[in-house]
Formats: sequence, structure tokens, C-alpha cells
Amino acid sequence: MANKPLQFVLVERKMNFGANAGKVVQVAKPTGRHRVDFRSFCERVAKSTTFNR
Repeated sequence: MANKPLQFVLVERKMNFGANAGKVVQVAKPTGRHRVDFRSFCERVAKSTTFNR
């Protein structure tokens, strides 16, 4: 699980402050940070380690 690559998507956002105020810029938005239920957690741990289910 620790070696899972970072997951993100690029979204366009209009900046309201700073040097880019009023401009549309691309911002990296992280994904894959959702909660998992207990069974999914156990599956991931069992798959990624030497622990058994």
C-alpha cells in the first residue's frame, strides 16, 4: 500500500488572488482519498502484505 502512486487530475480554476488573479489556471486535484469500508481495507492489507484474511 505504501508504494501506491499519487493519483490526481488536472482541473481548470479561475484564480481570485495573487499574481494570477482573474486568470484561468490548471490545478492538480488529488483523487483516491476516499474512505474504504472494513472489508475493502482487509482485502488491501491481505493483498499488499503477508497477513492472511
